[in-house]
Amino acid sequence: MYIFSAFLNFQACYGIPTLPEGSWLCRRCEMGAKSTTRCALCPNTGGAMKLVDLVFYAFIFNFSDYTSWCHVSCALWVPEVAFGDIDLMEPVSRLNEIPQARKNLVCCLCRLRHGAPIQCSVKKCKTAFHVTCAFQNGLVMLQELVNGDVRLLVRFNLL
Repeated sequence: MYIFSAFLNFQACYGIPTLPEGSWLCRRCEMGAKSTTRCALCPNTGGAMKLVDLVFYAFIFNFSDYTSWCHVSCALWVPEVAFGDIDLMEPVSRLNEIPQARKNLVCCLCRLRHGAPIQCSVKKCKTAFHVTCAFQNGLVMLQELVNGDVRLLVRFNLL
């Protein structure tokens, strides 16, 4: 399944069970959060975000200066993360299960150590990147089921 940044333009893919008529706002905009709000899993602002389950957030990430929001795309691609309610796709949860090794990775695209970069499933590939950095830089991301395991494949091709 290919997922592009345009993916989040679809209301059903944002966890809205009954599609409203006309325009709609993402949860961040609906709650009046600033457009400069950063994601818990990447350094990027803007885009469709959902609330983060605060049980472990402050302790695990020590981001007292950031608000508790996460891009839906980041939550979908970081393997340890889940949604508390799968139908509503919120809150973003299980951030406490992200290993320290992942949090220490530096994104090859933005060069920042923030949140939870992901890596390609190719065993010898050490390249790490934030989900939104990958989208912004035209990387094609693909999930593949191999022997019951989901593998992340990334192609460095422009969309």
